[in-house]
Amino acid sequence: RRINMDFTQAELAAKSGVGKRTLEQMERGEPVQSRTLMRVFRQLELLEGLEMLLPDPALRLSVSVELNGVLQKRVGRKRSEDTEPGPWKWGDER
Repeated sequence: RRINMDFTQAELAAKSGVGKRTLEQMERGEPVQSRTLMRVFRQLELLEGLEMLLPDPALRLSVSVELNGVLQKRVGRKRSEDTEPGPWKWGDER
């Protein structure tokens, strides 16, 4: 996207308020702070697409239940009913 918008790394870094080295790390796929990511995304006009991934803050769980009629439950791991855990022993961490 940076190249399509005719930005050099130095230009985009300056416009975003981040260091050129930080931008280089980001382009290599290395971790960066979310604040840095937002600054760069703003300059690349990608924030709107990112907002589509986030849930609507005005939509509460109770509203979701009213709309769907079903309360979603957390997914837990299934426990085997026929196996009961015995007493704990050293080296028996699970």
